[in-house]
Amino acid sequence: MTFYRYCLLPLALALLLAACSSSHKASTQPVVASFQPGATDTVTVDVLDPEAAEQIELVAPDGTIVTAFRIDREKVTGNYSGGQPSMGVGVGVGNTGWHGGGVGVGTGIGFGFPLGDANYSSETRTRSIGQMKLPDMAAYRADWTKWLARVTFPGKRVVTISAPPPPPA
Repeated sequence: MTFYRYCLLPLALALLLAACSSSHKASTQPVVASFQPGATDTVTVDVLDPEAAEQIELVAPDGTIVTAFRIDREKVTGNYSGGQPSMGVGVGVGNTGWHGGGVGVGTGIGFGFPLGDANYSSETRTRSIGQMKLPDMAAYRADWTKWLARVTFPGKRVVTISAPPPPPA
């Protein structure tokens, strides 16, 4: 009975950590929204994707759309790897093998970092940088957590992220 008592806690911990860990790969469409340095009312949305962004905009909580007044696009060639750091949890039960035979329980947490990856490739992506000037900065400051940055790609594929926090007043 004591054996099971010592096994339950590590097993519960292992299951909890496994449930919290994520095994999906990082998005291939990174999108970052920020305020342009020196311009406290201009939001910049920076996108790196295989396709060029057709449209970049901010969407207000009431549905008002602020469209990018400028979108710069450039081709970027880089080495991209699908390998991601990983985390694993293990639970082990073993016999000491000594006279009288003892049973031991152990747990461990491991972190893996890829040294090489079969998904490694050199490819060209497009960096699209859109700029939007906010018409009412006071309204943005009041509800910025409800604003969204939206990027539309060819074929009407859309990526939406949260808008950035306003710069210090």
